[in-house]
Amino acid sequence: MNYFLSACFYYLVLYPLSLLPIGVLYGIAKGLSWFFFNVLGYRKKVVMKNLRNSFPEKSPKEVERMGKDFYDHLCTMMVESVKSFSISKEKLLSRLTYTGLEKISQFAQQGRSVILVAGHRHNYEWLVTGLEPNFTHQVVALYKPLNNPFFEKVIKESRAQLGMRLESIYEIRERFANQLKSEPLAIVFAMDQSPSESHKGYWMKFLGQDTAVLYGTEKYAREYDLPIFYAHLSKPSEGYYRADFELLTDAPKATRYGEITEKMMQWLEADIRQEPAPWLWSHKRWKHRRPTDLSLLSEESNQSPSES
Repeated sequence: MNYFLSACFYYLVLYPLSLLPIGVLYGIAKGLSWFFFNVLGYRKKVVMKNLRNSFPEKSPKEVERMGKDFYDHLCTMMVESVKSFSISKEKLLSRLTYTGLEKISQFAQQGRSVILVAGHRHNYEWLVTGLEPNFTHQVVALYKPLNNPFFEKVIKESRAQLGMRLESIYEIRERFANQLKSEPLAIVFAMDQSPSESHKGYWMKFLGQDTAVLYGTEKYAREYDLPIFYAHLSKPSEGYYRADFELLTDAPKATRYGEITEKMMQWLEADIRQEPAPWLWSHKRWKHRRPTDLSLLSEESNQSPSES
């Protein structure tokens, strides 16, 4: 889609949709969920396979129920992403709750930056967007730039109006050390994507399966001695979200290789098992196989944090 067509789609379709009352958008999400699951089958094979492999103890009926619940969640995220184009900062913040901030602010008072990590659960994007007004730190969210230049521009501008500062994963390597010296930052990492190159990931069991995990979060934490806070994400009611921050470690340099990564993913797995639906099951999370050459699975092989 070229720049002109993208602009037409945004101004004629997406932005007008975003002006609808959020209750109407949730009604649209319900219809989309039924259509995606029963008619279109959008990534349905991937979703159901991921659920079956992650919950082998569940009956086929239970797995199907989880699948339907996931599509409800997915379509809710779609309409809430559209709503982000026009929602006011005040209305967005009224829908978000954070706990554990006082512990994080103590590090800001010391002039010390921190890392915040979370999985793609519930409305991760809204919760990250609403962080800045609640924080003493300057909040920076790492993201992968879009290939579409129009939507890259629109999304960055709309998120900036709501308080989110985005930094490209392709530029952060050069900027990271200098930014940490100039001001205390809270750097947001999403830690549950699949590495593009399996030998650069940290391999562990996650949801009962061999899984390659991005190593960038741990690498940065250990290299710059940054405390890590894990965000437990939840949804108290429709359209309202909560992040409970828990200190994972304040002494990363004292940890052994892989300890931080394993603990993060274990906490995420516990959250997923407690509430499976609001995670990104449509992602091809287990597309890589564990390398047979175990010499590749060393700390030295995990030198690129850019995918985080």
